[in-house]
Amino acid sequence: MSSSVVVARPSLAALPAAAGRHRALAAAGVVAPPLFAALIVVAGRFYPGYSHAAQAISELGGVDAAQPLVQNVNFGLLGAAMVACAAGLRGLLPRRRRATVATTLLAVFGGVAMAHGLLPCDSGCEFIT
Repeated sequence: MSSSVVVARPSLAALPAAAGRHRALAAAGVVAPPLFAALIVVAGRFYPGYSHAAQAISELGGVDAAQPLVQNVNFGLLGAAMVACAAGLRGLLPRRRRATVATTLLAVFGGVAMAHGLLPCDSGCEFIT
C-alpha cells in the first residue's frame, strides 16, 4: 500500500515579510513591458521618418537617432525591471529546476536588454524584412 504526502503551500499572504519585497520585485515584470512600449512610441516621435512597421526598435537608440538617450534608457529600464522580476519570482516560486531555469533565462534577458542600452546600434544598422 502506498501513501502519498500532500504538502500544503501557504498563501502569499501568509508568507514572511520578505514575500512583500519579492512580490514588489516581481511586479516590475508586469509594469515594464507597457512602459517599454510607450517609450518606443515616444522615441519614434523624435526620429524623423521613423516607421514602427519597417524599422527596428534598435535604430531608435542608434548613433544616427536624433534622441538616442530615450530608447537607450528604455532598454536599460526594461532590463533592470526584468532582472528585478527574476529575483522576485525566484523568491516566490518553489525551489524546483524549472523555476530556476525560468528565472535564470528572465535574468539573462534583462542583462541583454541592459547591455543593448549601453551598446547602441551602429550607423547604418537596418532591419531587413
